[in-house]
Amino acid sequence: MKELLFAVMSVSVCAAIISMLSPENESIKKQISFVCAIAICASLSLPIIRLITGKNSAFDISLPKEEVADDPSGLDAIISLASERICSEMESIAERSYGVKNASLTLTLDTSDRKSIKILSGMLSGEGSLKEAADYIGKELGCEIGYEE
Repeated sequence: MKELLFAVMSVSVCAAIISMLSPENESIKKQISFVCAIAICASLSLPIIRLITGKNSAFDISLPKEEVADDPSGLDAIISLASERICSEMESIAERSYGVKNASLTLTLDTSDRKSIKILSGMLSGEGSLKEAADYIGKELGCEIGYEE
């Protein structure tokens, strides 16, 4: 019951502040009042949503912290995906901006500290002006990027 009261009061105070700060234009004031009324109704409907769904919150999309901490493969998948996206974007820049054909970038990562992943080095391969592209990518990523044709 405390949560419901806190939610309704918080939304009501925010709605009042937004209404006071809104411009004097009549049509905008009506729209702001409508949005505030919807927000208050949504905060009042939380107990009903909890009763129907059996969940603490209808809009909870976060993962439980225990699962994230206990599942290192999930973090490995995220690191791998991020590395692939970085490589893909840098390869695209090398091809578009520096005329490198069949650009391929591989990165070496330091994953010993799971809270601070670092790019140690990389290797760019392809056909074209690899030196300029490797220099640019190295500057952007903050590491040494080698190149081989």
